[in-house]
Order: sequence, then C-alpha cells, then structure tokens
Amino acid sequence: MGIVLHPGSVRYVEPATALKLLQQAEHPERIVAVYGGEPGPEAKEFSTIQSWDDPSYHPCWWAIVRADEQDAKAKRIRPISTASGCVLDAPGPAFGGTGTPADPSLASTLSASLPKPVILAGGLGPENVKQMIDQVRPNGVDASSSLESAPGQKDRAKIAAFMKALHEWSKEEKMRGH
Repeated sequence: MGIVLHPGSVRYVEPATALKLLQQAEHPERIVAVYGGEPGPEAKEFSTIQSWDDPSYHPCWWAIVRADEQDAKAKRIRPISTASGCVLDAPGPAFGGTGTPADPSLASTLSASLPKPVILAGGLGPENVKQMIDQVRPNGVDASSSLESAPGQKDRAKIAAFMKALHEWSKEEKMRGH
C-alpha cells in the first residue's frame, strides 16, 4: 500500500495522519511513502516507524520513468543508478493519477531495458492488468485512480475486482509453469 505525501495530489495524506496510519498498520514494512519530488523531513520519521518490524529496513527511492521516453530519461526523484527501482508510468502532465495506460509494446521494451526492478503503473484495472503483466513482465503493479469512484475515493468493488484479476493471473502463471 502506498501513502501519498505529495501535496499536489488529490490522494494527499497529511504527514501526521500518515504516521498514525503507519503506526496502526499490521505490516508497516509493506507500506510505501509516495513523494512527488524530494522527500521532506517527515521521511526520516516515516522510515523509523517502518523499521520497527524489520531492523534491516532502509528507505528506498524509486525513479519515475514515463513510457513515452524511449531513452528512459524521465522526471524522477533520483537518477536511476541510485534508485532502488523504477515506476514505469504512462505519459501525462501530472504526477500520477491520470488513469491512462502505457503503450504495452513500449512499456515492455523499456521494462526489459531498465537495470532495476520495475513497478508498472498507469491506467491498470481489472479489465487490463492481466494483459499488461503478460506483456510488460513487471516486478509489481501500481493502481490507484482506476480503483476509485471519485478522485481520492477508493471503491471496494473495484479493488476486489482488481485483486481477483491479479489472483487469476497468478493461477494462470503457475499453470504455465512460471
């Protein structure tokens, strides 16, 4: 789960609220802080709380790579060489949340060429996530706006359908021997 700490997002969570959510989480090590730029002072406190269950935990930074830039130069938090991985997102003027899927062919080419683990983002929903995973072969997926009934309002039915599609893909993948 990601907690958005980018003030420009409709999904923005105040740092104090984010810290409360993190403290109450059953698995805080599975929660990711999402920033739209250089992390602020709350990053240190956020990372400290995350480390309660895993003393080896250390904060990681993911570079954002737009799937419209064939040379993989991107608007990113840190250069890819120092990032823990890459979030491969669809092109768009905003920081995430456009609901637009990336071109699967270009995303696949970029994903294969990136030297780090890849999280595929951009317009993923229950109707296309299986196809996109099959084509792009990311290490994980990110979905947000496609799982909302209104900006910033998650829809339980859409989340359930998305999770069902992921479970179906996983079963199919096991049947294929992967």
